[in-house]
Amino acid sequence: MEVATLFLGLFYTLNVKPTLNRTFICIVFVFLPLLILFQLGTKWIFTIFLILSTLAIFNFFSKSIRSILDLSFLVLGSNLSEDSAQRLTYFFISNEQYHLYYYTSIYLVAFSLLAFLYKKLISNINPITPLPFKVRLYILFISIFTIIVVYLNTFIRVDPSETIAFRINVALETGYLFMMAILARILYQSIKKHREFQQMTKEQEQQLNYMNSLEKVNKEMRKFQHDYANILLTMRGYLENEDLEGLKNYFQSHILKAEKETLIKNEVLSNLDNLKIVELKGLLATKLMRADQIGIKMNIEIPEVIEAIDMDIIDLTRIIGILTDNAIEACTKLEEGEVHIAFINTHQNSILIGIDNTVDESSINITDINKENFSTKGDGRGIGLSNVRDLLKGYNNVKMSTQIENGWFMQEIEIPNSQLTLHV
Repeated sequence: MEVATLFLGLFYTLNVKPTLNRTFICIVFVFLPLLILFQLGTKWIFTIFLILSTLAIFNFFSKSIRSILDLSFLVLGSNLSEDSAQRLTYFFISNEQYHLYYYTSIYLVAFSLLAFLYKKLISNINPITPLPFKVRLYILFISIFTIIVVYLNTFIRVDPSETIAFRINVALETGYLFMMAILARILYQSIKKHREFQQMTKEQEQQLNYMNSLEKVNKEMRKFQHDYANILLTMRGYLENEDLEGLKNYFQSHILKAEKETLIKNEVLSNLDNLKIVELKGLLATKLMRADQIGIKMNIEIPEVIEAIDMDIIDLTRIIGILTDNAIEACTKLEEGEVHIAFINTHQNSILIGIDNTVDESSINITDINKENFSTKGDGRGIGLSNVRDLLKGYNNVKMSTQIENGWFMQEIEIPNSQLTLHV
């Protein structure tokens, strides 16, 4: 029972869905070998295999460095729950016939409560982060100590009436909790430094993208200016013959058509001047160039200066990037696809971000959009929207809405400028 609750607790705290495939993996690669080892009486091998296989599987499931921390805490939570259940049952339940029932009930309630409180407390440590060698050594030490704690808790039973043994057990668990607090602090600092490095790298990358986009448009404008004299000469014949209708047709069909795209791109890029967030400016410029290359009209509207948005810049660029990529890809299926992006200061203490694209309404159902892994692009390709929802879970007051209206697929994100709860 304790091993099963430990696994359920890890599924819960690591936000891993217990699918049929994952359950099958747990049964075949953990539970069945454990059953064999238990029957053979190899206590230490049983314990070592339990911890290492559990760590390996849940690290594979979650792709998170937090798996060791969650496992360690849940082992501690299991110990505390077991101690509480033993002592409460021993001192308050006189009828031995019901001891097992009350012990199991108290254990499950206590363990569930501790797992819930832990998840609320530790939800800010989740990303994949490379760790220094010293941190990995400390994690190895925690793992070894976890094996010892599990062994003592599983194979050495302490009688609730034995005060000295109980105090030793409490001291052991207190020291274990202290080591996990140190580990949580180390992980938090490592993640913080890694995110700062990511932000700096992202800022430099997006600034470079923006400068490259500007350079490309400037080259096209210089080319247009260089050809300006030749363009005027081609119009001379129409003017000498006073053929205004022919001049009009020539201008619209050749000159305007040839240079319209350059002028439009220059205008759209100039709209980015009001966005003072370098990372976003570079991201949008890159997406604009991509849309232009595949023949999709993209318009960006930023009517007022926006100095800052109250969201972690890495999360924000990931969200905008995913939604913009989805919008562009959806338009590739249409003959004349369009993407409109707007950043609006609502003057109500929030920023409204709208990403709209034309869509074939018959190919999408609004009720299916929020389903996990849903995508109009085919099976297994809905991870992007799922990632957006996961990122937004860390921002309590950010609202996202989706609707389809008059051939447009519209997604809006409203981000308050204050009172925003951010989980790093």
